[in-house]
Amino acid sequence: MDHFTVIGLGNFGGTLAVELHQLGKEVVAIELNEERAQRFRDLLPHVVIADATDADTLRALEIGNTDCAIISLGRKLEASVLATLHCAELGIGCIYAKVTTETHARLLEKVGATRAVFPEREIAQRLAHKLSAPNLIDFLPIAKGYSVEQIRTPSSLVGLTLEEAGLPGRFRVQVIAIRESEDPDSALRMPSRHTVLEDDDQLVLLGKNEDLAAVQELE
Repeated sequence: MDHFTVIGLGNFGGTLAVELHQLGKEVVAIELNEERAQRFRDLLPHVVIADATDADTLRALEIGNTDCAIISLGRKLEASVLATLHCAELGIGCIYAKVTTETHARLLEKVGATRAVFPEREIAQRLAHKLSAPNLIDFLPIAKGYSVEQIRTPSSLVGLTLEEAGLPGRFRVQVIAIRESEDPDSALRMPSRHTVLEDDDQLVLLGKNEDLAAVQELE
């Protein structure tokens, strides 16, 4: 996806819009509060001061051509419902909506949200996993019971090839990449069965949560 519309420039929406722009994506940001919108004028090329709860306004902005809309209107339940509904009616097939409660999530999903997002909950879950497993660097749920995680290479595996380590056979997890350090900007390489594991390597693993937890217990 290359074209995004972000509705609401609070902490979540504003950070997301700027990050997407820095990743080279085309971003149109819509914010009703003029003072808040002005803060992003130098950070984003397309900031529109407009009411996203008005269907005619969104239609005039031609946001129906966007690949994905992100609704980030905080606790404004009625506003987020209307903005989500209008985006769905304009034919946007991908709509992510920030929510604060399960009821909020169900409402937005019923009117067209592709996915309801709980930013604080998701951050808390990832932090809990990091704190509970000393070797864990990062953690990303991808489906019920399955995750991708990045861990420090257990010392017992250092010097072994991936084939010798036997993680798929022993733990039913797949090594999908190896990062050279904990730095998120460090290089990723695609491993083969002959790849030798080094002390500074970070393993990016895919598997069931219980199987990933077993790998974390390796010394």
